[in-house]
Amino acid sequence: MATKYQLPSGLWQIEWKDSRGRRHTMSRNYWTAADADKVLKSKVVEVERQQVAGDLGVTADTTLTVGRVVLDYITNHVKRSGLNVEFYESMARTLTPDPLWSMKAVKVNKNDVRELRRRLAESGRRGGKRSASTVNAFHAVLRAAFNYAVDGDQLDRNPFARVKMERPNNKRDRVLTVDEYARLLAGCAPYLRDLVELAWETGARREELESLTWRQVSIEQKTIRLEQTKNGEDRTVPLSERAEEILRSAWGSRKGRVIRRGDEGKVFLHIPSIPAGSTVWRGVGRTKIGFNSACRRAKIEDFRFHDLRHCFVSRKRAQGVPDHVIRAIVGHKTPSMTDRYTTVAAAEMLAAVRRAG
Repeated sequence: MATKYQLPSGLWQIEWKDSRGRRHTMSRNYWTAADADKVLKSKVVEVERQQVAGDLGVTADTTLTVGRVVLDYITNHVKRSGLNVEFYESMARTLTPDPLWSMKAVKVNKNDVRELRRRLAESGRRGGKRSASTVNAFHAVLRAAFNYAVDGDQLDRNPFARVKMERPNNKRDRVLTVDEYARLLAGCAPYLRDLVELAWETGARREELESLTWRQVSIEQKTIRLEQTKNGEDRTVPLSERAEEILRSAWGSRKGRVIRRGDEGKVFLHIPSIPAGSTVWRGVGRTKIGFNSACRRAKIEDFRFHDLRHCFVSRKRAQGVPDHVIRAIVGHKTPSMTDRYTTVAAAEMLAAVRRAG
């Protein structure tokens, strides 16, 4: 069975059964009907190849290494499915020096998986440790790669599916005081200051703002439309008065600028320091390093760009905005997600009990 259909949201989804009769679905929010047809046909060909291999009595490939499993998965599935290829290739580069990479895939067992998780956790950047979430991301990639090899009858089992991932504790309670926020803005370069302020005012993620284009902005409706977000769905975010001022100013400042071809639609622009003396404006790239530098200049510790979302949620809850409205703005699926992003200040708790008498 293989079919495609359109969901009420307009999203195209495909559905098929593999050679073992297991049902699979896949969708992408940028697919057209033709895109869905193309991917569906490739899945049908893949299933037919698996069935032929099964009829011939093909067994697991004993020469296949873990590295080969991962690279084949990236080449034959990730690149054809419209997934983030850079993410998977970065994962592969990190795994390459590990002893498991050159190990025969058929010999990998649960203990090997646990040992890999331990090594990954202890070998973060600059001698630090990786978080449980990061280790889980590597685990998920390897599990998906082995599943792909099992579905293709190259392997007969997946040891990564038999080891549970550690449940991460991602809850953070770091929010900025009014003084810290003022110092942070003072430490930012002009282009970064606008981006930070818009994150503070909207609760949007860094990546969503870095890629923001004027096509997504509606000053008349006082909204921005964020596309291809982390949870795979578009969402509309309302603009506060300050957020509207930032965008109006950004639009007005474009006049007379020479903007690099391909970046004309970008909201946030800057002139890079290299090459020196350049007068061509470009769309901002990854602002993580610049943001961390601004935090150091402002003498603000233990604060990440993503924590601006925590600040937004905590502020809006304190202002009495209903939880379901906050969830819609920031794109949370469940109340528990919003709860994780909420921090109640000690002064707020003290004021509450004193009001209660």
